[in-house]
Amino acid sequence: MLIDVDTIPGDSRRIVASLYETYRDARQHERAQEIREEIHETAAHHSGSEAAPMPERYARVDPSTCQERERTGGGAASRDLGGALGAENLTARVWRCGPGHEMAYHRHRAQQECSQLVSGGPQEVLIEAEPVVVNDGGWLRLPKDTTRKIQNHTDREAIWLTIGAPPGDGIRDGVRIDIATGQEIPRSDPARSRAAAPVRSPAADAARPRPAGDPTAR
Repeated sequence: MLIDVDTIPGDSRRIVASLYETYRDARQHERAQEIREEIHETAAHHSGSEAAPMPERYARVDPSTCQERERTGGGAASRDLGGALGAENLTARVWRCGPGHEMAYHRHRAQQECSQLVSGGPQEVLIEAEPVVVNDGGWLRLPKDTTRKIQNHTDREAIWLTIGAPPGDGIRDGVRIDIATGQEIPRSDPARSRAAAPVRSPAADAARPRPAGDPTAR
């Protein structure tokens, strides 16, 4: 919101000017944002206008409070951290892949993904039909057209963090690919898929033991 300083009485105008000078000197410091808010509030109060709301500065979430949803038909499960944080321009999920779990071989319509193996390594990701080994803490960047699937061929549970941008259709941005033919596999009816996917409540999930390094552990 813009304030016309000519409409502010003289004494109040000096207060606003003084606050602005302080803000200008402090703009490189942590208090710069607080002082900017004070400028708006003071100027709006003395001009008879309502201050415009300031943009949200940050969001925070405890991953253990997010519902865990298994993929349709069972297997790997995830928590939607991006959704819980209100992220608009990216997706962020924590995936839990038990021994023997595999994701579908797929590419994406819009998302470029960066994935980190948080724990349970070494683990294997099939990329363009070639296995790639990732150790704990390692990252992968996967362009949207690169076919891939996370596959756990070990006896350990693996935890992955995946970040995608732009968000596209979220978790449905993926396009399943037949590894033998390279052709797209049509998705089943979305309503039936959602109904078939079980949801774990945070309370029921709290008792499940988690490996060291799982960011969803309390």
